[in-house]
Amino acid sequence: MDKFLRMPEQFKEAFHRKEWARAKYLYDSAIVIGLFLEVPESVREQVFGSRQHEEVIDGMFPEWMLEQVMKECVIKNRLGFECVVYRIPGEIGFYGARHDPGTAYMPTEANPAYHAK
Repeated sequence: MDKFLRMPEQFKEAFHRKEWARAKYLYDSAIVIGLFLEVPESVREQVFGSRQHEEVIDGMFPEWMLEQVMKECVIKNRLGFECVVYRIPGEIGFYGARHDPGTAYMPTEANPAYHAK
């Protein structure tokens, strides 16, 4: 349980060092470990926050940091492997990771959808 409660601090350290994939890994691991340990609801709210109340309760993983990590990892492709980003016509801002038969993977920066506003 102590290791679980130290994960938000490790996440913040990785965030400040711009180790995006490590930060995402720590957050994802904290979710899995919390489920495995069957952490009480009060501790889960303390660590992850809650949106079930009238006011949003912030957790030990700041929401703005999570948004930045997800943006850096998923959208900007900083997970350490290649990924194709497609924009689906009519769905502005939608990103998927698939490729059609006969097409090849390309670096994210080469995909015009990556630079579209």
